[in-house]
Amino acid sequence: MRFFDQDGGFVKYGSIIFDLIQLNFFVLLISIFTFGLGFGAAATAMMYSIDRTIFEENGYALKNFWKSFKLNWKQASILWAGALLVILTSRLGMDIVLQIGGPMSFLTIVQTALIIETIFILIYAIPMLALVDFKLLDLIKNAFVIAHKHFLTTLICLGLTGLVIFMSVELHGVFLLFLTSGVGLVVNQLVVRKVMLNYLTEEQKRGLFPNTLYAPKSYEEL
Repeated sequence: MRFFDQDGGFVKYGSIIFDLIQLNFFVLLISIFTFGLGFGAAATAMMYSIDRTIFEENGYALKNFWKSFKLNWKQASILWAGALLVILTSRLGMDIVLQIGGPMSFLTIVQTALIIETIFILIYAIPMLALVDFKLLDLIKNAFVIAHKHFLTTLICLGLTGLVIFMSVELHGVFLLFLTSGVGLVVNQLVVRKVMLNYLTEEQKRGLFPNTLYAPKSYEEL
């Protein structure tokens, strides 16, 4: 097989890059037109599409994206709105303490911890919601537990997300256009393929990953 053949690496990886750019564009488009409130649902749909299209090679990127968006937009939007509320109110409280010149108080420490824990939960809750049917409270509880149990993975995902934000703000906003879905690809590999597998039943694994876990080799062989 040659690199430029129809089944070669050029077409394969070119298709992946094109899919990621498409997903990135629609995540940003939805986020802009909803003033950021639609990011949760868009990110959830992106994670679903990445897993189905790129890893499972099942369907088309945009078709999978809109399928997940329609299915999960309500829960994802509530999750994201709640996370924004916690982060923004905590940040506001910290700014008020700094403006009045007060020392770092117990309340400031609690607010900082709330922001960090909320981000930790989002790192896991969004890909979990994309693939598994959870009630919202169960989703948050499981994401909280898993985020701390797999702390190194959590820190890696947090670092990648922070790097994209830094590059987009400090260097050029164009990085946000191309790197958001790239981070989603890595997070999917780390969170879904490495972590979530430990918490799924055999039936769930067969339903979610038929093309990668059970063909051509079984889960036990991995």
